[in-house]
Amino acid sequence: MASVSTTQPANPDPNNLPEGVYLWPVDKDQSDRLSAMLKTDFPAMRITGTYVVGPQIKCEGCGKLSGLDDFISGALKYGIHDTKFMINALETGGENNTPAHKLECCVCGKTFLERNSITAMAKQTSWIDFVSPMISM
Repeated sequence: MASVSTTQPANPDPNNLPEGVYLWPVDKDQSDRLSAMLKTDFPAMRITGTYVVGPQIKCEGCGKLSGLDDFISGALKYGIHDTKFMINALETGGENNTPAHKLECCVCGKTFLERNSITAMAKQTSWIDFVSPMISM
């Protein structure tokens, strides 16, 4: 099975992203789902979004926009990573190898992207790059 090496680079300016890179923000509903999936206080992790090569996709089943919760849900559902690993990766941005898998809606299960599509997407970027929260003074 193919795997994709991932690392967390410096956060790019969300207002000046490279061509083809999109910010997928984490909204309150996603944050609540991520807290439940990971059995932790996700907002305390201060992750406000993820950079992905490609715009968010609207689920044909329920209308939800694709997001970090779908990546995490799939990794847990298919046993690619466990909760402890996912929390550590989110907190440290450490390197890992992610096997190719499809991206499914964590709400209704409809497929957003097939396995080969998500692998191609992953090879074009550093997979999931975490966004530092915007703090205003």
